Amino acid sequence: MTTLHIHDLPVEVLSLVLGSFPGEESRHEFPFFDLRLVCRLWNKIASPHLFRTIQLGRGRRTFQRWRGLLSRKRIRKHIQHVRIDCQNEYPPYPKIIEWKWYFARAIGRLKDLEQLNELSIHFEKSCDLEGWREGVSSKFRSFFATGARMWILSKLAAALKERAVVVPNCRPIRSLTIYNLQNFPAWNMGRFDEPTDISFLTQSLRELDLTFVSENYTEIDFYDHGDWDPGKVTRCKFTPYLRHNWLVPTMDYLTSLSICSVERWGAIPSYFDGTGLDFPQLRSLTLGNFIIGHHDHFNWVLRQKSLQSLYLLDNAILSYIFHDGIIKEQANIPIHDWIVLEDSQYYFPGTWEILFDRINEELPRLKDFWFCSDTGVYPPQPRKLCHVRYISFHSCERPIWNTGARTDGDLEWDWTTNRAKETLQGDTRAYESLLQRVLRRLMGA
Repeated sequence: MTTLHIHDLPVEVLSLVLGSFPGEESRHEFPFFDLRLVCRLWNKIASPHLFRTIQLGRGRRTFQRWRGLLSRKRIRKHIQHVRIDCQNEYPPYPKIIEWKWYFARAIGRLKDLEQLNELSIHFEKSCDLEGWREGVSSKFRSFFATGARMWILSKLAAALKERAVVVPNCRPIRSLTIYNLQNFPAWNMGRFDEPTDISFLTQSLRELDLTFVSENYTEIDFYDHGDWDPGKVTRCKFTPYLRHNWLVPTMDYLTSLSICSVERWGAIPSYFDGTGLDFPQLRSLTLGNFIIGHHDHFNWVLRQKSLQSLYLLDNAILSYIFHDGIIKEQANIPIHDWIVLEDSQYYFPGTWEILFDRINEELPRLKDFWFCSDTGVYPPQPRKLCHVRYISFHSCERPIWNTGARTDGDLEWDWTTNRAKETLQGDTRAYESLLQRVLRRLMGA
């Protein structure tokens, strides 16, 4: 017998083995740094995996560590992904000026990262309307304010522009992720706000992941209903802004797109119009909390014939609407295929059975499909048809969505109906047929 030691493996295989261990963020669970101390070969192989992703956080120690890493050329050459963490544990107001100075200096060092091609920005889940009321140039009073987010994004935009000019041979930014982006015109692909213009990234981006949030419902806005008010300018203007300033400029280049929201979006209070959105290279699409309210509302997705992966997370069909007319005037919501029940009460007859059949027939390359809900299935199970797949909306004093009972999908509304139960047989048939065809494509049959 021949004894085979791990050092007998080819360097490429050994690199894959070492790269499978948890990285920097999990170093407390596994001593990844110790791998580099085994020998010179392991140090050479492990370093690219260890320093591929670095994080810029909030505290002074984080800034010091960031400065220390970027001061070493042998480490800088391995950095491909930068995660910027702007959430939780912010400094008190007197320390904000000091934090801004450290942050601006740290972000300015992005020009030293020639191999950088992925950027992730994580904002706080909470945000307020301070910046909207006082303008984007408002004082940096709080990290939750719109003005604070705009300042952070403007510094990032300036640093990326400088990097593109100063380092002509640098790798382009291929992947951009923004978590908890406020539903407010921030970074722009449309060149209407110079400080936050990132239109120079348009042609290089291949992966775009956006998760946006709405303003807080606070005591200050109690009588104004905060962002729950369907007439709020931020909610009504953000959806078209998302289309025209993010999706249209990048649609010729993206291969992966994810659009998710903490609030339900797509139908009310602002209609998402996907007409004309064609992504010729798109392979993967994720939609989170998207509400379908019309027969042609999903056509823009079905038009992406290159799709191989489609993930519908917490998506629902809008079945019943109490619509007081004010929403219609402010957000221009189409009602052409809604059936009038009573004064300002509507019913939309769309079903998932029809939608699943259309996905089955009109997306010929689909090999991966998820349809799940955190509300109805614990944990989310892609092969189990979730009960919360139909929804109703009531534009009362504090507008609310009715997601249905978690057990059987009963909408528990004025119409006392259970769309999930009514359509279960047809939806299940179409869903299983879709999954079977997707599986056959995946297996190459």
